[in-house]
Amino acid sequence: MGFIYVQKQVQVVAFQIQTIEVNPKGVSYGGKILYLDGGAEIWSETVGQGDDAVAGDYVIFQSSGDRYRCPKDVFNAKYQLLAEVSA
Repeated sequence: MGFIYVQKQVQVVAFQIQTIEVNPKGVSYGGKILYLDGGAEIWSETVGQGDDAVAGDYVIFQSSGDRYRCPKDVFNAKYQLLAEVSA
C-alpha cells in the first residue's frame, strides 16, 4: 500500500541573483560575489550550491539561518510572491 503526501506550506525570503562577479577585488581563489535584488551582495561560498549559481537563480534564506541557491525554473514552479521585503 502506498501513501499520498502533500508538501507542508513554507514561507521563505528569497532574492534573485542579478549578476555574478568572478574573482572580485583581486581574489585569486575563484571566489564569486552574487549581486541580488535590492542591491544586496553575498559571497557564493556562504550559499549552499552557490558556486553553481547563474544570473536569474534565487538565493533562499530560511528561518534556520541556512541559505541556498534555487534555480530559476525550480523556484518559479515552487513559490509564489506573498509580500515584498527589503534587502
